[in-house]
Amino acid sequence: MKKEALIILVLSIIGIIFISGCAPDYEEDENEVFVEIEDGKAKVEIVIVSAEWEFELDTVDLDTIINEISSRTGLSIEEINAIIEVEIGEESTDKPFIS
Repeated sequence: MKKEALIILVLSIIGIIFISGCAPDYEEDENEVFVEIEDGKAKVEIVIVSAEWEFELDTVDLDTIINEISSRTGLSIEEINAIIEVEIGEESTDKPFIS
């Protein structure tokens, strides 16, 4: 009985090591939301883990833009505000926008 329990324990440990070694190593820093506002339009580029979105909106209202990003990606408003970078014409900011 002890031998069987030891074998199960060793196999479990090997399984955990194997799974953790094979899992992709994504970092939160890989997530990006970039919005370029110019001429009354917003060009949006998003990279979340390994998924990407690109689209244009006919609005410059940040609340509307953030809500659209949320609905397309499933990210919360808070998550978007934490990583969003907005460029307006020649200016750029990575400050969060409160929605």
